[in-house]
Amino acid sequence: MTRTTSKRVAMSAVSLALLFGQSLPIAFAEENRDGERPDSRSAVGDNFCTRFTNASDSVTKELSKRVGEHEKRLTDKDSSIIKKEQETDTHLGEVRIKEDKARTAEFAKIDALAKTDAQKVAVTAFKVAVTTAISIRRTAVDAALTTFRAGVEKTKTTRRTSMEAIAKTFKASVETALTKAKTSCAAGTDPKTVKATLTSELKTAQTKLQADRKALDGSAAIKNLVATKKKAIESAMNVFHASMETARGALKLALGSAVPRVKKEND
Repeated sequence: MTRTTSKRVAMSAVSLALLFGQSLPIAFAEENRDGERPDSRSAVGDNFCTRFTNASDSVTKELSKRVGEHEKRLTDKDSSIIKKEQETDTHLGEVRIKEDKARTAEFAKIDALAKTDAQKVAVTAFKVAVTTAISIRRTAVDAALTTFRAGVEKTKTTRRTSMEAIAKTFKASVETALTKAKTSCAAGTDPKTVKATLTSELKTAQTKLQADRKALDGSAAIKNLVATKKKAIESAMNVFHASMETARGALKLALGSAVPRVKKEND
């Protein structure tokens, strides 16, 4: 295998290990297996230090690059979430404006049904009750969304901080192993021993990386936040509909006829 190919395999293994938890040690443990003539395999250990020393700096640079790219993806994801929340808020605001206009028109129709002073008082009370119920509902919905987003942000921030720490720990472990191997090679340690030690240390770093990443699963926390938000909104809607039925019942008694339903009663 050529020096360039060896570097490429090594860097590829680092990338996979960092991003997907694949086998990093393969880069060094098997870098000489492909493309070699059968009679050259006995020189694998003897040639390891030469090839490793030439490739290690490139591997370290690639590792730093991958850590940086990983952090950038997290930042881009944060920006995407913020944009989506802003779009949701804008849409909700537009829907509410339309609802308010439609409700004003409905109130005008109900005003026309009031003929006596008592009926007019009842209509006014109905409109106040409806407006209050909608305000309470919207406040509750907004609070549920705010609580949900705060929870998601906290979970995301905690997970991100942990992910960054895991990546840095992995990077430091790999760099330490590489430096130790280079020092051993320079000191004249048997290349086969250097290779075996390096492979073992990289496997340990890889195993820890995979275990740490697995422990970071935040799906349960997000599911709980989603369930809590849904429950809060459903509760707000139930209270709202109950208030609306009470208001309609009182107005119906005053008008002596069926009361039109106020349109767009849901956020």
